[in-house]
Amino acid sequence: MGSFHGRRSLSRQILLVLNITMSFGFSVGDFIAVLQLANNIRARFDNAPEQFKAISNEVTGLSNVLRDIESVQSQQELTDWQKNALVPVLKECHNTLIALGKKRVTWEPDDVHELRSRVTLNISLLNAFNSSLISKVTLATKDGVERLHKRQDTQEHRQETRDREQEHSNILNWLTPIDYAAQQQDFISRRQEGTGQWLLESEEFQSWINTDKQTLFCSGIPRARKTILTSIVVEELTTRFSNDLTVGIAHLYCNFRRKDEQKAQDLLASLLKQLSEKPSSLPDSIKSLYGKHKEKRTRPSLDEISRTLQSVGAISDGYRQRFLSSLFNFQESHMFRLPGFVTRSLEFQEEIKMGIVKAVDGMFLLAQLHLESLTGKRSPKAIRAALGNLAIGSEAYDHAYEDSMERISGQIKEQEDLAKQVLSWIICAKRPLRTTELQHALGVEVGESRLDEDNLPEIEDVVSVCAGLVTVD
Repeated sequence: MGSFHGRRSLSRQILLVLNITMSFGFSVGDFIAVLQLANNIRARFDNAPEQFKAISNEVTGLSNVLRDIESVQSQQELTDWQKNALVPVLKECHNTLIALGKKRVTWEPDDVHELRSRVTLNISLLNAFNSSLISKVTLATKDGVERLHKRQDTQEHRQETRDREQEHSNILNWLTPIDYAAQQQDFISRRQEGTGQWLLESEEFQSWINTDKQTLFCSGIPRARKTILTSIVVEELTTRFSNDLTVGIAHLYCNFRRKDEQKAQDLLASLLKQLSEKPSSLPDSIKSLYGKHKEKRTRPSLDEISRTLQSVGAISDGYRQRFLSSLFNFQESHMFRLPGFVTRSLEFQEEIKMGIVKAVDGMFLLAQLHLESLTGKRSPKAIRAALGNLAIGSEAYDHAYEDSMERISGQIKEQEDLAKQVLSWIICAKRPLRTTELQHALGVEVGESRLDEDNLPEIEDVVSVCAGLVTVD
């Protein structure tokens, strides 16, 4: 047998704890009360005789596992099932600790053994409960980490998408900064409801849109609203095939006032840009082209752009060549001003087209001037000689303009004077003139107080005497 006496202050603390009423409809206060009781009992055994060390160690273990549970449960709220499972264990811990607190004089070995067994059992039960809590916290932590990783992955994916879209935009703008979409929007906004419906419903249009490898060529006199009709067709195609990734839609609006930005490579680059905007990823051929020229700060050649366009749009070599010719408006209807031996021979017309395509190197307006320069030739030999002498290079425009002015000066006096008046009005005007404004300006007679409409020249005659230097938009 053995005995020890606790200090008076400690006895009062233990009695205070023993007087705490345990509700055991589980509350945080109940758990703290048991933990506090265990700590006090453990402190009481600090100075116990050697024979009580075993029970002291058991109480220390109980206090430790209670502290572990307190730490884990602070990270998550216990479920009702967990509370119901914890209540009887805590109640037994409470009763055992109370029994230990009442032993104040002597303990029989059997008493010590019985209390140790109860404490050990409580430790085992609490350890099992704590393990289940830890596993749930671990799972909750794992879920939280996975959600965090998923959120991070989503944010990284969004950033990667933004970076990819930015790179996509940079490369396309490098191809050409020109955006024909703005012009398309401007032109289509001028359309009155129902305008151009006759074209969309026409047999020719329906046949073209439903048949592969077809060209729909629409010519018209000046001011026939061809540009508006074109915008209507573009709008129809864009709407009809908006969700069809197998259909590429691209459009150009050529304007002689923008000749410096509408060379062949500029026009082809714009088509390449438009055909590459719809796919979600940029074609490798465009990335390769960009990578090749980015570091050197060089621009791709006409051949590089056209072959990249060929790979992106699945365009054959034959179609590519025909397309380049069409960029310069070399259609049969534009050959009517040439001599009859040209208009009667399709083979000769093709020879002229290819000769001018080779000479102009993509300069759209220069092609028109060269074509116009052939109007006065009276034999196939003379035309071939002229084709062989067409100006090329950086000074080609100067030579072409000089040739046009020489042809203007070679006309009869009235035609020469009319052409020079037209050029004077167009050059000196502060803005582009409408056809009616130019007609009225030319119809003004010195000394007359009123405008005589019988003196207004026909716009077709005005254009024809200017040797290709004037066109109607």
